[in-house]
Amino acid sequence: MDRYSEFEPVYKKVFTQSILKKLRGVSDEKVSLDAETWSKCVWLLFKEYKENPDGTLIDALRVLWIARFVSYYDECREASPDRTEAVIRHQARTFRKTLKTLS
Repeated sequence: MDRYSEFEPVYKKVFTQSILKKLRGVSDEKVSLDAETWSKCVWLLFKEYKENPDGTLIDALRVLWIARFVSYYDECREASPDRTEAVIRHQARTFRKTLKTLS
């Protein structure tokens, strides 16, 4: 992802080192973003946006959303509808768990 480096200063400001380490694949164009890391990114960027409503944060999230979308596509492209639904349900559970953890 070429645009990752454009928002790297934002990511370094908002994310922990462990998240940044997981995001290195995105910056190397390996484009793999698991559900847990994605949900942490969303919630941390949301918290930052609440304190500092800067459109750059939305643009930074958009870059990661594309990486998550590609990861989801790769995970589900040959899956059955039941498996695809299970992946979506897992994502929803992960979001709820992350919200409780980061609140």
